Amino acid sequence: MARSNTPKRRPPTRQALRRPSPTGRRGLESTFRRIADYSPNMVFIWTAARVVYANHKCAELMGYTQDELCSPEFDFRTLIAEESRPLVAANLRRHLQGEEVAPYEYQLVTRDGRTLHGIHTTKLIDYEGEPAILGTVTDITERKQAEVRLRESERRLRALLDHVQLIAVGLDADGRVNYANPYLLKLTGYSAESATSSIYQNG
Repeated sequence: MARSNTPKRRPPTRQALRRPSPTGRRGLESTFRRIADYSPNMVFIWTAARVVYANHKCAELMGYTQDELCSPEFDFRTLIAEESRPLVAANLRRHLQGEEVAPYEYQLVTRDGRTLHGIHTTKLIDYEGEPAILGTVTDITERKQAEVRLRESERRLRALLDHVQLIAVGLDADGRVNYANPYLLKLTGYSAESATSSIYQNG
C-alpha cells in the first residue's frame, strides 16, 4: 500500500486553544457586539482608565452616542451621580487589585441631567490581552420610583388614620399588625408597641 506524503495535522496546543487567532478574536468580538447590542441592559467594557465598548442601550439611556462614550477624552465619571462616586471608586480600586465585586446599586446621571438608578454587575476579563472590566447595568429607575410612590401613599394614609375617630390597624406582608392608630391607643390605653404586640398575640 502506498504511503501518503500528506503531513499529519498536529492537535492544537493548550496555549493555542486559550489564545484564538486574530481572525478568531475578531469573530468572537463581532458576535459579542451583536448580542450585547440587543441586550435590554447597559453593557460596557472598561480598561486602561476608559470605556472601550458601550452597547446601544448605554447610548439610548445615557444620551451619548456610542462613539462619544468610547472616546479617549470622555470621562466616565460624569455618568456617575455625586453621591455614588465614593462607592464606585472603592469598588473600582478592588477590581484593580484583582478582586471581584458583588452586584450593587448606584445612581447615574444622563446627559440631560436625569437621575437613573441601576444595579451594577461586573466581571474581570481579559480584553485584547489587557485586564478589563465587563459591566452590566440593569435600569431599576421605574421600580425605585414606584417604591417612592408607595411610601408616599402609605404616609398619606397614616396621616389620615391618625386623625379619624375610628379604630384602624395596619398589617405587614406576613399578616402581623404593624400599626395601630391613636384612636385605638386612646381606647385601650396601650402604647404603640404594646398595642401591636398584644393585638398580634391575642389574634
